[in-house]
Amino acid sequence: MNRKGGRLGKYFAAEDKRREEAARIFGGKEAKQENADILVTVDEAAEMCKVCRAAFYRMCAAGKTPARIKLGRSTRWRRQELLDWIKAGCPSREKWEAMYGKQKT
Repeated sequence: MNRKGGRLGKYFAAEDKRREEAARIFGGKEAKQENADILVTVDEAAEMCKVCRAAFYRMCAAGKTPARIKLGRSTRWRRQELLDWIKAGCPSREKWEAMYGKQKT
């Protein structure tokens, strides 16, 4: 189905507008230091990792991504932590938590 057409057309148009506004406010794709605690959705996290949504979920289930944050029924990841994880070479969650815990202290 065309992303802009059909029943979901209004939803995607509103979502695109929200993302454009967020990019304008937060200065584009790279997070600034004061915005380091921004949370991202699974779609945004998968896009950052250059994989599809299903592949990102498989990576999560296998313990290959940073820990997720549950907010009610929603799942989010810390944007800055994902960026740091990617820069570190995408280590397993166990190795990442050992590395990242030392970096934060």
